[in-house]
Amino acid sequence: MSLSGWAIAVAIRCVISVFRKMNDPMVIWALWQKPRLREEDALVIAVAGGTPGPVLQALAEDPRFSARPAVQKAIVQNRETPPSTSLRIVQGLSTPILKELTRAPQVSQLVKVAALRTIEAREGTG
Repeated sequence: MSLSGWAIAVAIRCVISVFRKMNDPMVIWALWQKPRLREEDALVIAVAGGTPGPVLQALAEDPRFSARPAVQKAIVQNRETPPSTSLRIVQGLSTPILKELTRAPQVSQLVKVAALRTIEAREGTG
């Protein structure tokens, strides 16, 4: 990476660290429009404590990241994620990821129950 490329990457990380804390939908929309936003950046936003629910919801709905299992898993593990968003995501996660969620201490009880029920429905044990 060139020096200018490195400087741009650092600047983007700084912008993300500030913007992810904002609740204004227009600011979030502007952040999502940046073509340099990568999965790594989305993960930073998804796992960070203090990321507001609307930001996590917008991230979950972004076409670039809505099919990325690591991002989706991080979103449902964040307790600030709106319950409706978490429940929708749980339905699309793989069974191994759902099993991980049922054992993760930081995952909300709602997500754990939804994960268990989804596993049971898939395995025909419910």
